[in-house]
Amino acid sequence: MEKVYELENRGYQFIYHWFFLTLAGLRHLEKPGCKVKVYMPWYKDLGYHNDSLPYFSDKFEFLCTSNNRPICPVEFFHGESLIGHDRIATDGYLYVREALLRNKTYEVEKGKRVYITRTGSASLESNRGNLHHAVLNEADLVELLTAHGFTVVRLEELNLEQKIALFRTAEVIVAPFGGGLTFTALCEPWQHVIELVSPRLSIHLHHYRIICEELGVPYTRFEAVYTADDNLNIHVDIDKLRGTLASIL
Repeated sequence: MEKVYELENRGYQFIYHWFFLTLAGLRHLEKPGCKVKVYMPWYKDLGYHNDSLPYFSDKFEFLCTSNNRPICPVEFFHGESLIGHDRIATDGYLYVREALLRNKTYEVEKGKRVYITRTGSASLESNRGNLHHAVLNEADLVELLTAHGFTVVRLEELNLEQKIALFRTAEVIVAPFGGGLTFTALCEPWQHVIELVSPRLSIHLHHYRIICEELGVPYTRFEAVYTADDNLNIHVDIDKLRGTLASIL
């Protein structure tokens, strides 16, 4: 008799959790030569990452409605296992990476430098109208970065295809800690990621450093930053960042 796997809600509204705790776990359910049915009664059409499911549709059939529970046997599946609190097995990162990059060709554009702003974070439903992990002295930061050829990007305005292209073609990426850096899993060793992280939170926030290390992507952890409020918004030491950029660019 046919079986359906009910996938645990591993924080689908947060992109890191969705990609690496949920989608990466599908690798354990694959069955050569047939599509596996995955039931997600908690999945809502909130515009988060719905466009990622087609990348796995050659191997899975996704049942995302809570109205009709499958008649056939349903087996609960937890998804990908966490190692510690901030990493999964390397094969999990590679599984999602391979799915998103299948049949695509990109080349890094020399001199393409991007800064990912968090000014759009308030628009996310989970943030309830509040900025999170945003740079509060961003005007000064952007002035410095644009002088070095950076352009400002708001990921909330890009679809998945555009996000993939951005992280595959940018030579240097600067960003405060945030879910958008999930796409560092698509980067190559000839790119460079600079993450802005407050030392107050640094002991907990190693998700993207780990991805870069696992994939051999040059990574700089910039910690001349202080947390400004309870929403984890930050101020960046512009003078120290100027020195960091001078040593990298």
